[in-house]
Amino acid sequence: MIEPIILAQARRGRRHYHVIESRIGDPLGYRDDVFATRRLAAATARTRAEWLALMGGLQVEALSGSGRYLVTTRRAGDPGRLIEVESCEDAGCLEADYDAMC
Repeated sequence: MIEPIILAQARRGRRHYHVIESRIGDPLGYRDDVFATRRLAAATARTRAEWLALMGGLQVEALSGSGRYLVTTRRAGDPGRLIEVESCEDAGCLEADYDAMC
């Protein structure tokens, strides 16, 4: 598994990328990891979507734009899990153990 890494020099207001994973309709099913490059964030999002689908027998649907995936059973009652990459320039996100959200 790829771990989010932000170097000290990258913390000074430089653009960074969030890989946001959320279970649709479940506010507690939320995860936000921060990456220094879009390439690494997009690769992580794709890998995470494929891994979740493989482990749970689910389907991955690529959504419009790069780095957006819906992982679902394709059943009517299952809204699924959304994994997406978002860019950010807020230096506050990079403070305190990378757990702040934009």
